[in-house]
Amino acid sequence: MPPKIAGKEQGSAEEEEEILKAVVLADSFNSRFGPLTVDLPRCLLPVCNAPLLDWTFEALATAGVQEVFVFCGSHVSLIKEAINASRWSRPNSGLKIVPIFSGEARSVGDAMRELDTKQIISSDFVLVTGDVVSSVRIDEVVKEHKERRKLSKDPIMTMVMREVGPRDRPRPGSDATIVTVDAETSQCVHYDYIRHGKDSFQIPAEVLKSHPDLDVRIDLLDCSIDICTPDVPALFTENFDYQELRTDFVKGVLTSDLLTKTIFCHIAGKGYGARVKNTKAYGDVSKDIICRRTFPLVPDDNHPSGDAYELRNGLIYVAKQDVLLSRTCKIERHSMIGPKTEVRDEARINASVIGRSCDIGRRSIITDSYIWDNTRIGSNCVIQESIIGSGVTILDGSRIVRGCLIGKGVVLGPEANLRPFSKVTRTKPSQEDERWSDDEDGETGPEKSMGEPEQAIDDTLVPILGSKSRAYLWTEEEDGDSDEENEVETPQSLRLGRLGDKGSDVEIVESAASEMESDEESSDFGSPRSAASGTS
Repeated sequence: MPPKIAGKEQGSAEEEEEILKAVVLADSFNSRFGPLTVDLPRCLLPVCNAPLLDWTFEALATAGVQEVFVFCGSHVSLIKEAINASRWSRPNSGLKIVPIFSGEARSVGDAMRELDTKQIISSDFVLVTGDVVSSVRIDEVVKEHKERRKLSKDPIMTMVMREVGPRDRPRPGSDATIVTVDAETSQCVHYDYIRHGKDSFQIPAEVLKSHPDLDVRIDLLDCSIDICTPDVPALFTENFDYQELRTDFVKGVLTSDLLTKTIFCHIAGKGYGARVKNTKAYGDVSKDIICRRTFPLVPDDNHPSGDAYELRNGLIYVAKQDVLLSRTCKIERHSMIGPKTEVRDEARINASVIGRSCDIGRRSIITDSYIWDNTRIGSNCVIQESIIGSGVTILDGSRIVRGCLIGKGVVLGPEANLRPFSKVTRTKPSQEDERWSDDEDGETGPEKSMGEPEQAIDDTLVPILGSKSRAYLWTEEEDGDSDEENEVETPQSLRLGRLGDKGSDVEIVESAASEMESDEESSDFGSPRSAASGTS
């Protein structure tokens, strides 16, 4: 009898090991999307009318992941509510989601050390950020990783990369990542981040001697998906200098004289994968979803929000629930209209996403923009290449041009006229870093992150914000990107990561973009520039 019991226990243990787990880093650890992330974490920003986190869950569930640990250090209640409200919380969803809170984590390195301390990972796991949209067959990468581990215990990580064409590579003037892999084994032997202005890089001589056949790749997009062993969190604990996953950990492991651990690179031949790293990538990923580059993750088939959409000619998606479109309005190619939205007479929407319960006024023109839920736009307004937060009211005759970010609940107009790349919130941001809080629940609600009320409307602000506005226009000092990632990326690269920034001072970018636009006009399925250029 005892041997039978032992056999059952062994089988149970093996079955437990077969459960594929994933860790989702819900925190972005930067403020690229301010003011949109003042009271909403980046992982809950709506992309094509579904929270980013739901797109990530969809990718993991498709790959056969059964248990997901969502690591969050701020906005914990919002993330928990979003998980409970999603279809992934249902008992038959096939996905068990466990939120993990740590108010001390300020970087990816801190999060990994916290995971190691909690000892919740005992086998290989999938590591992703909470802002990834992917259709890559992660299960195949996991299988490849495990086969490698059977031969040697040295491989501790497999990075998922995607090969991209010339138009999707880093734009001239931006930083670039160079990955050097063994052509035969796909082992990553060198990793370098080339900052703008640097025209060369070095590969150690010992690498060239031990790996005679190398591929030096600048055409790879990092999907921010990794298959890791439990050694990865442990190595973060052993070295507190590791803060960033790529530039610190990967580079540190590859250049260490003491570690014998190895890292491999899986170059996905099929599927889509990209991270919404900045506002430009937000627009690129949204367009890629609309242009069906993310198939089978497309709006008209099992949309993550649960809403049903109808696909029309020109890659136009219209929700099937209570949408009112005037007979004289124009919904043009590459657009998406959410449920319970009304588009009034002679309004025109082109290459834009309109959220749930929005109202678009007469003769208003919306181009290459993203309008979130419960937003009201008056008559004769023009919105170009901007992101408008939820619950915003834009009064008649207002003009919002490229690169503007409008926070939740803002009122603008009438006849507001924002300058390019303006950032507006309902109230003035607090002097304290709104991303973090000492509250034991990790909350950073509006009462904590926002300070003084909106600016008094004087003569100098009326032409910009409008006479009836309730808004605060961010100054250049408040607009400054002060997060830790700036120590890696150059200001030039950060600038080119903004929605609506065409890089007009880089001549080759403008001409190349013009050629692409002319090519894409010939086909409904010609997709805009991919997220690759903004997320490399």
